[in-house]
Amino acid sequence: MSHSFCCGPTRAAILAEAGEQSPEAELKCHALLGLVQACHSLQRALRREIAPNSLTESGFCILACLNQRELLPANSRALARELSLSPPVVVATLGRLEISGLVTRERSQKDHRVLALKITAAGRRALADTLSHYLKCITGVMSVLDPHDVATLDLACARLREASAHDPASAS
Repeated sequence: MSHSFCCGPTRAAILAEAGEQSPEAELKCHALLGLVQACHSLQRALRREIAPNSLTESGFCILACLNQRELLPANSRALARELSLSPPVVVATLGRLEISGLVTRERSQKDHRVLALKITAAGRRALADTLSHYLKCITGVMSVLDPHDVATLDLACARLREASAHDPASAS
């Protein structure tokens, strides 16, 4: 759902249409649009936590992926698929990460024709620092919810993900 559906005239039109259907439909629309708006707000806040390390969101994701593995084949298509990024974004991001000294490309020990990606010590430090800021942001934002609210939100999000994976019209 695009952020533009959550704000301004579009939001008002959706809520008005839902209100004509039923108070329950209006309440559900209001809650879902509010959740999407909150998610966009949180996403912006989390992106701000990446910026001090001169990382982009895609760079952060690539570093996290490389940190989980010793070496990763330098196959930008496979990495793009795994991280739900476009191959051109992965290629450009890897180039920036390499220039910044956060990632290196090395010859595979098994097959010297194959290049492999590896996170550097500087990349691990940047990732650890960013993860620390990320976690502080998440715990700070979530501190407004008590444990029951967190459990309810977690369950609601799981149900919404499941429902949206199917035909939205049949979810009602």
